Amino acid sequence: MAATDLFRSQHEAILDVAFTISDMLDPGTLPANVSRVVESLAELDRRMTSHLLLEDQSLYPMLMCHPSADVRGTAQCFVDEMGDLAEHFRQYRKRWMSVERIMGSTEGFIRETREIFAAMSDRMDRENSDLYPLIDSSDVMPA
Repeated sequence: MAATDLFRSQHEAILDVAFTISDMLDPGTLPANVSRVVESLAELDRRMTSHLLLEDQSLYPMLMCHPSADVRGTAQCFVDEMGDLAEHFRQYRKRWMSVERIMGSTEGFIRETREIFAAMSDRMDRENSDLYPLIDSSDVMPA
């Protein structure tokens, strides 16, 4: 078992919910699915909050103390950009927390959802491909 398996499985679960929501982003069918979208957004919010908390309180503090400058530097790059993505996600959730808000601007909701999901997916892909292999090949975390 790799040290990053938990983080990778959280990424997979988060992206599964995002893909479920993405499948309902058609302007013609969104009104019929909007309640399910709001429920799925709440699930996504819970998963993201839990994941970010684990990263903030456990993973990244550990990486910032790693003896390898490569691991520390890579982790610092992710930390520097993570705050922006986390804050953008919080603001997104505040804007689109209800059926009424989504129905009041379905095009805006669809556009913003696609943008935030693309940013989340890119971030998780880069963690999976750039950061986690560094962790898995070092002694930073117990396996």
